[in-house]
Amino acid sequence: RNSTVGSNPTLSAILGVMMTNDDYIAEIDSISNTWTQHKDYVEWILQFYNGALVVDLGVDYGYSTFCMANANPKNFVYGIDSFEGDEHSGFRNTYQHVHDKKYQMGLKNVDFLKGYFDDVATRWEDTKIDVLHIDGLHTYEAVKNDYETWKKFLNPNHLVMFHDTYVWKKDFGVRKFFIELQAHKLNFNVSNGLGVISDNPDISRAGSVQLFILGFISGATLHCRWSLERLSAECACGTQADLSARYQQS
Repeated sequence: RNSTVGSNPTLSAILGVMMTNDDYIAEIDSISNTWTQHKDYVEWILQFYNGALVVDLGVDYGYSTFCMANANPKNFVYGIDSFEGDEHSGFRNTYQHVHDKKYQMGLKNVDFLKGYFDDVATRWEDTKIDVLHIDGLHTYEAVKNDYETWKKFLNPNHLVMFHDTYVWKKDFGVRKFFIELQAHKLNFNVSNGLGVISDNPDISRAGSVQLFILGFISGATLHCRWSLERLSAECACGTQADLSARYQQS
């Protein structure tokens, strides 16, 4: 599957993603989630891609998966989950729920793969992933393993997103792992945090003005900006060294 990164969408296109399709908005808003304030950014950024393969590691009730599928019908999204829950999200079977929602929403560019992330990775063919969202078990060891296991499937123009980068609980290690990654970074502090990385400087620089327009429109507070140099993302709460120190003290 080949994909391309398109030109920057216009402001009207950005508004169109966020403000049309009332039926979709009603359906998506009815889904239980902790991801709501990332919807506008993710739907916007996926407009850059045409024919992209998107993988969502951690489906739960399907909010993030459906947002990514709705963003661009030319992309295809795989939602991967055991559909058993875990110690952080709670234990429940949501497999039938997401299938019912998929058909209710009329989304044809999404499919669900039931299984543990590591097991699915062993069956994953040499199909390159353009956008990867990691939102499984949130311990440091788990998120590191998820990234290390799946990064070999990434395209050079990839984008990787980590949910819960602003959760400061002892058993949540996403923020610590995100700080350690050597890549161009962006980090949103809303809805438990969404960290975004890319090794492609064109992607990391793309649309910096639109990001702030989008933040203004959606009411989101952007506490990090894309860095023009690796490992120098500036955060409202301090430098990366400050963040590391804060982790050690928590």
